[in-house]
This record gives sequence, C-alpha cells and structure tokens, in this order.
Amino acid sequence: MYLELGLEDDALDVAGQVRQLPNGVMPLDYHRGLAFYKLNQMETAKSYFLKQTEQESDRLKAYIMLGQIYYLEGDYQRAEMAFRQAVEESEWFLHAHYNLSIILEYRGRLREASEHLEKVLAVDPFSIDTSVRLVSLYNRLGYVEKQTERLRKLLGLKPSSVEYGYIKARQSQDLERTLRGYEERFLSSDTSPRALKAMAKIATLRKDYEKALALYKRYLQTIQAKGEIKKITSEVDRLEELLQGRESLRIFA
Repeated sequence: MYLELGLEDDALDVAGQVRQLPNGVMPLDYHRGLAFYKLNQMETAKSYFLKQTEQESDRLKAYIMLGQIYYLEGDYQRAEMAFRQAVEESEWFLHAHYNLSIILEYRGRLREASEHLEKVLAVDPFSIDTSVRLVSLYNRLGYVEKQTERLRKLLGLKPSSVEYGYIKARQSQDLERTLRGYEERFLSSDTSPRALKAMAKIATLRKDYEKALALYKRYLQTIQAKGEIKKITSEVDRLEELLQGRESLRIFA
C-alpha cells in the first residue's frame, strides 16, 4: 500500500524504526520481515523471517512468508522445504498444504499435490479454489471416479439429481466436452444466482478466467451474506492473478 501511494521513503523510515526495536514478547522479527516484504526488499525480509523461525512464536507465518518469497524467486525447492517445515510444525495448517500443492504441481508431482489439496478440503470442504484445482488434478491423473465426485460437490449437485446423472454417465469422456454439454443443457437458460455461480466455476475449470470473473461479479450483485461475499471476492482476486499469469499462494501479507 505504501508503494501505491508513493510513500516509499516514509515506509522505509517506518521499517527502519521497526528494525531498531528491541526483541520482546511481540514477534518483531516477523513484523520486520513483513515490512520489508511489502517494500519488495526480499533479501532483508528473508533474513528476518529466518530469524523468526528460530523463535517460539509466529514460526508458522514466517515459514509461509519464506516460502512465498522463494516461490516468487522461482526457487521451488526451497519453497517446498519452507512449506514442509510449516506442516511439520502443525499437521493441519491449511495455508501450508495449499501452497505445497501448487509447488508440487509445478514440479510435476501431481499425485502428491492432490493429496495436500484433499487435506485442505477435509477441514474446509467448501473451498472453491481447492475444489477447482482438485478436479483439474484428478482429470490430469486419470482419477475418473474422484473427479466426478469432486465435480458433483463443487457444483452442489445431489447424488440422485438428473444433473449428476448426466455428468456421471459421461465421466469417461473429455472433461471439457462434459462441462460444455452440462452448461448448455442445464444452465444456459437459467439466470438464477445458483446458475451464475455454477457457470463461473465451470468457466474457471475451462480456464476461461475472463468469463468466470464476469459471472462472479454478476453473482456478487445478487448476494448479501458476508461470508459468501468474502469467499467469492477471494476467488475473484485469485482469478485476476491468474489472468496476469500468476497462481496465488495463501499468505499473511
């Protein structure tokens, strides 16, 4: 935010003051690292995050931010190590599992990537980005049954529904073809909020991010629940990053 406002000098001054604060109860090395991360001074940020991992507090956040910096630098091996350290600290730390899945997918280890996403969904079963990515991974891995069941849950279909029957009957064919046929048959003439949301998810699966964004923004105009708005806004932000060629990690900055 400082850089966007053109206040880099002031931000540097603040960061310098934070740098001089004595260590105490607060996780100051983590906050120091965060300040320099936001100033895009990654080497300094890394040094403070590394110091924080040697402390008793906020180690998990520090590992996540270290992994984020390594990811941005294209050092996927070190990024993976940082996220694995976070998992060792806390087995069900969802940020670490989600980020590991992205790194492992980049490194071609699709089965492992899917296993980490499955752990995320075990705790957060309504996570849109996790489900979308898992359907795609199952498709690439050839896990037909898992792909079909995850797609059912992503679209909110009952096992006994005609819609699910349509998808299940075509589970062995190309996913793109199935999605296109499902959309044309069940959603094309439906203008309800439910249909808008479903079409946005399908567009995301088909990597038509511009269409997905347009649909989600229309859907946002129809809802008032704060939790749903927050969830969809987060997915909109992720898709905007994807349009710029970046896959967002889950971080604390």
